[in-house]
Amino acid sequence: MGTCPHCRAVTLPGDAVCYTCGRFLQGKGAGYSMPTAPKKRGVVVDQKGRTRNIMKRRRNRQRSVFMLAFVIFAFLSPQAREAAFGTVDNLDEYLAQLLEGPLIYPVEASFGVERSYVVENHLERPGFLQETIRLPVDLTSAYGMATSINGSTPMQLQTPESFVVTVASESVSVPLDGSVLERDNAWTSAQGHEVWWPSEAIGDQEHCSIAA
Repeated sequence: MGTCPHCRAVTLPGDAVCYTCGRFLQGKGAGYSMPTAPKKRGVVVDQKGRTRNIMKRRRNRQRSVFMLAFVIFAFLSPQAREAAFGTVDNLDEYLAQLLEGPLIYPVEASFGVERSYVVENHLERPGFLQETIRLPVDLTSAYGMATSINGSTPMQLQTPESFVVTVASESVSVPLDGSVLERDNAWTSAQGHEVWWPSEAIGDQEHCSIAA
């Protein structure tokens, strides 16, 4: 048996490479002797006394090969490419939202409210029903949104656009401009149903009546 001239590890006769430090035992290169045996695998001391790890280059090469294989897989695999590009798109959208600042929602919206009544007469004589429906009114804020010297102006919160009453598939539009239709001149359907909207009442009596 012999020893490696570089790391002083034990070698067998006929070995061309030291299996401890990885250096050639025979060749044209000139070798040098290490003063002491290395404590870690792949660590050698050069002629100037500096410590080097000759296995580090191999690890870097393996790392490069792995990264190259990953990039090839990402660009050749449809699933991986879709996932990678999707992550980038989500990141771009998130950054765009940060740059845009706070979101401003619309301050106006339109909506409709529908209320249905089903009336059945199981008696052997004619029946009578009178239903009162409150007219939609303008709603304003409790406190003013615009101030002035004399006070503040309330903000308009709700403005009714239309009010329709349908009785037995016949409809009548109730005006919202303050027009009056008293009971004596009530709108009458083909089946005798009456709808009217009285004059402006006092207190809680502002409503539209339906009589059948």
